[in-house]
Amino acid sequence: MSIPPRERCLHHGARCLSLQELLDLLLDSLALSQSVLQRAGAGLPDFEETCAFFTWMEGSAGPGETHGSTDDSSVRLLAAFELARRYAQYREQIQRTSSDWKGQTHPFREKALRGIPTSWRNEPLEWLGFVPLHRSGRVGGLCVVERGVRTHVNIDPLELFSRLLALRPVGFYLAHNHPSGDLTPSMDDRLLSQSVGRVAREFGIRLLGHVVVSGSRDRWIVDSEAGDVE
Repeated sequence: MSIPPRERCLHHGARCLSLQELLDLLLDSLALSQSVLQRAGAGLPDFEETCAFFTWMEGSAGPGETHGSTDDSSVRLLAAFELARRYAQYREQIQRTSSDWKGQTHPFREKALRGIPTSWRNEPLEWLGFVPLHRSGRVGGLCVVERGVRTHVNIDPLELFSRLLALRPVGFYLAHNHPSGDLTPSMDDRLLSQSVGRVAREFGIRLLGHVVVSGSRDRWIVDSEAGDVE
């Protein structure tokens, strides 16, 4: 027989609950009572009272520790604190990822290359696509926007940015192939990098790199670390 979320929260701590279960417990709740603050150390200056409250909550979050209370308010308090803890972890991850983009090293370049399947690298017709980088730091797979002929591909900026904006990434890698195997970027390739990067900035999205691929080889037109055209 499955144990209800409320009982698992009381006896094993809120960390064992899923996000859905945490929300279910909270959405049926009232505001935190003054009695809770009193137990946590009310009456102190604002900052000290806040520290005392979270210190008390930290002690309440362990398995089986509910400070002598097993009512619904304790369950909701534990659920609220667990949600806050998970949100803080999420924000910290985003901040770490954002700081990586501002530095001189970029940890997502190899992931972007791995997101381009071998089948597309060996495609006999030229194509253009992008690999998105999401706020969570996850690098997505290749999204092919246009397919052309053996020697070139026509670019529709509206189609490119409509596909890009639908995913709401914070950055992206532009990619296309050279079926001939010659990875030397053309003047059109360089101009495309500049124009796409310029429009992307208007939307608050960063062009992190532009790579040409063919078979197992690749060549960057735009440096994914500095954002400079080769």
